[in-house]
Amino acid sequence: DPNRNWDYHWGEAGTSSVPCSDSYSGASAANQPEIIAVQEYIKDDGNFAGYINFHSYSQLWMSPWGYTSDKSADYDQQEAGSAAAVAALEAVHGTKYDYGPISTTIYPASGSSADYVYGTCGAIYSYGVELRDTGKDGFLLPAEQITPSGEETWAA
Repeated sequence: DPNRNWDYHWGEAGTSSVPCSDSYSGASAANQPEIIAVQEYIKDDGNFAGYINFHSYSQLWMSPWGYTSDKSADYDQQEAGSAAAVAALEAVHGTKYDYGPISTTIYPASGSSADYVYGTCGAIYSYGVELRDTGKDGFLLPAEQITPSGEETWAA
């Protein structure tokens, strides 16, 4: 999983060293070309107010931390941002999302991009978002749900 390969608390909670695992974090931190390229871009710019990493599925809007269940220093601001995003998203098509820190909302996941961007750049509004649906269709989202998912996500 490339989202466990970022060079921030890499290889800790919620990762596996087994290459066939869906939580495999790679042989070393940031050893995947995609991660290297994006980390370099982020480091070179370093001026981020926010960041969103989209995934599927589960309908979750999540903030740091993924590597620990400790609350971040900006927890209250992150929760307020999450609440506003989830309310805006729901207003479009009535789709409900849960929100909270990655580690307590879905599961521990160290080496995530949201943790990296918040932890290294200080981007308070750094989120990992799990899009539709909640599990009925899972990763095989029906075509008729793709456009509504985009519309509501854009509103958030």
